[in-house]
Amino acid sequence: MRLLSIIVIATSAVSLGQPLKLLKPLTAPREATVKVVWFKGKGENATGGTSAMKVRLAPNKSREASVGVMEEFAGGAGDQWRMTTWQAAIGASAFNRVPMTDYEFLVRVGGHIDGPSAGLLTTATFVALQRGKALKPATTMTGTINPDGSSGPVGGIVQKMKGAAADGITRFGFPIGGREQLDIATGERVDLLALARQLKIEAKELRTINEAYEFLTGEALPPGQPLAESEMEFSVDEAAAMKLILQQAEASYLSLVDEALPLLKQAEAVDPAWTKTQLDALGALDQKVKSLTAKGDLVNAYAQRAEGIDRLIVSIAYIRFWVAWRERDFGEITRQLNRAKGVFSEIDLLAKEVDSKFAAGTLVNDLFASDVLEDGYAALVVAARDEAIRAQLATFFSELKAVPEDAQQRDQLFSVTGGVVRRASQIRARRENARRFADAWAGTRPTTGAVTKAKGIISKKSETALYASGVASLAYLDALVTSSIGAKAGLSESAQREAFAQVDAAYKDALTLRDLLKLEVGSDRLRFVIAYRLHFVTASLNNQYYALGASPPDQTGSITVENTRALAAQLDLARQGVLESCQGAKQLGWIPLMAKVRFSWAVGAREGSDTEKLEGLQQFWLARFWCDAVQGRYR
Repeated sequence: MRLLSIIVIATSAVSLGQPLKLLKPLTAPREATVKVVWFKGKGENATGGTSAMKVRLAPNKSREASVGVMEEFAGGAGDQWRMTTWQAAIGASAFNRVPMTDYEFLVRVGGHIDGPSAGLLTTATFVALQRGKALKPATTMTGTINPDGSSGPVGGIVQKMKGAAADGITRFGFPIGGREQLDIATGERVDLLALARQLKIEAKELRTINEAYEFLTGEALPPGQPLAESEMEFSVDEAAAMKLILQQAEASYLSLVDEALPLLKQAEAVDPAWTKTQLDALGALDQKVKSLTAKGDLVNAYAQRAEGIDRLIVSIAYIRFWVAWRERDFGEITRQLNRAKGVFSEIDLLAKEVDSKFAAGTLVNDLFASDVLEDGYAALVVAARDEAIRAQLATFFSELKAVPEDAQQRDQLFSVTGGVVRRASQIRARRENARRFADAWAGTRPTTGAVTKAKGIISKKSETALYASGVASLAYLDALVTSSIGAKAGLSESAQREAFAQVDAAYKDALTLRDLLKLEVGSDRLRFVIAYRLHFVTASLNNQYYALGASPPDQTGSITVENTRALAAQLDLARQGVLESCQGAKQLGWIPLMAKVRFSWAVGAREGSDTEKLEGLQQFWLARFWCDAVQGRYR
């Protein structure tokens, strides 16, 4: 994430380590049949079993993303199944370091089946087919697949294991964090390894695609060789760039304080409680910045200072709107709303500035540009979401003579309009943040190594594949919202999704991202950023709500995770994955600065609350994304 654009993220690659043997191009289709495990029912009626899934890989002459699910009945395979197939195709290709568009991926299932719990099995099977390896007989596994290649917990494993054993399975894999399981039939806690001994089958906890592939085929691939963590520290030039960014932010902050203090004093006379809250928050951020700077933690010091800048800008915009409202200056409110329309042109301008500073055509420039443009993407999401209501409000206030007499209508009008104005004001912070990073990052380009000669990474094919995967993931997430985490009696499914979007900002962003590429804005690079954000945001939310059993954010934005053991394991695997991937990037001559920034952020967050740990996990995933990208994983 950018330091101002805090939206969940993940990656599509897995353990690198020693170079894998390059795969020969596929010349003929390859197929395999595996047993997918399932469970159904509740209480003493809960049962499990297996269903056959045919998996096929074929050469892709079109070289366009091609992922298909064949069904015995219309609607037999649900949205969750399709999402899992897309994630498996992308994850397997990243694991084997081959272009996803070299293959046509196809799965065929019988009857009615849904859910993401076959993700680990499907991915490992795709990996085996790409590598031309036979599968071990009577072997299956269950578990979701995270975009970084780690496994995620699933439910009903006791019933799945018993049903699999009854159907002739003798080797059963289950995901990290899932050894101790609730027996749905009895309500008792069960040790899966002990249960496997009773059933006389082999069982193993599988952490990653690497381990799942070895369990499925018997082939042990070279272990990953991690980079020393000390090598993720800034070089002299990089540290100087980060200090410059922090100094520029400090200057901007002090200027905003001078601008805000008279307005805050004006607000204090009317609403002292609100004003005190703003001042206390700014004071707390100041203390954090001083403490982190003294420790030499420039990344997190900048993050806190950026949050203070954002808060000041929003407060200034809100107070000016509030003053205009009090004075019934509808002309000024109209002007404020019309200025908010300029977000789209500002994003276009930012994209052009970035293209000018980082000329297209090289991998290094494409990565720097994509990183900087995440600020533009974040502002664009907000602008696109608000545009329809902003236009209506601008017209309404331009014709308004008096506010509504009804107190409830008046309060609602104030709240909605103030929200649009506040959110539009954040483009200023996003733009300045992007320009600060663009200026500083430009001076840290690598000058030696193979990476300096690598061609650009941005392509329509990669954009389409990531976007299609994100859409499939969002369809599953929508189903999850309406079936459990956001379900409300008496509301339609669309109303449930809308209500949940008001609770979870990341889910709200995902809904906007789904349609954002339809807008003709920005550049090819910005569109690539939008596509990978949709892919990563939805995948991360699925992990959060399905695998980890997280609660929706409360009124303070805090999230509580049910499966804390799995979250801890994912954090450890993600950290290890960053170091392994960045070892591969180092061999090409460049550990990207943006990876170091996010790694530093994540290390500082992993010991905090569940909310902070989830943010830390996202930062590890994104750090890895940049090191994977250095190696051309997303061409």
